[in-house]
Amino acid sequence: QGSNDLRFCFMPGVLQMVRDNWLTGTGFGSFRYVFPAYRDPSCGLEGAFTRAHDFFLEGWITLGLPFVLLASLVITSLFFYFIKGIQLRRQYRWVPAAAMSVLLIQMLHNSIDFSIQIPAVAAVFAALMGAGIVAATGRAATGRAATGGAAGRSFASPADAGSARVS
Repeated sequence: QGSNDLRFCFMPGVLQMVRDNWLTGTGFGSFRYVFPAYRDPSCGLEGAFTRAHDFFLEGWITLGLPFVLLASLVITSLFFYFIKGIQLRRQYRWVPAAAMSVLLIQMLHNSIDFSIQIPAVAAVFAALMGAGIVAATGRAATGRAATGGAAGRSFASPADAGSARVS
């Protein structure tokens, strides 16, 4: 749709909502009920906006400053762990790198749409972030892989039980 996309017409109203509700927000899930008061009549009656088409702005509008602070903390932490995983891993370095790429792409896309609010997208995103964090903070990232993996075991296998010496 290009420049005729209704999102561009409604964005000034969305930004005004942020200015008016930046501290405490309007309440979780309230965008669809609050936005009509900010809707520009010159945009026409076409289209029903139940989402802000910007995940971060909608979070700020509905949940206020706490959303911004928590989202910033989570995103910054994820980037930190992924970068550390890329630096410290000797094998499978691509896993935290891929997870960081998915995070970056998802953040960019969520600034113009609300795909993360679709349950299937959110589930896949969460699974990929989880895999990235496990790879970035796993045992190989902390140096355990250099010992061959078995040195850190605190249990004996059944085969080892018969060869144990009593002193």
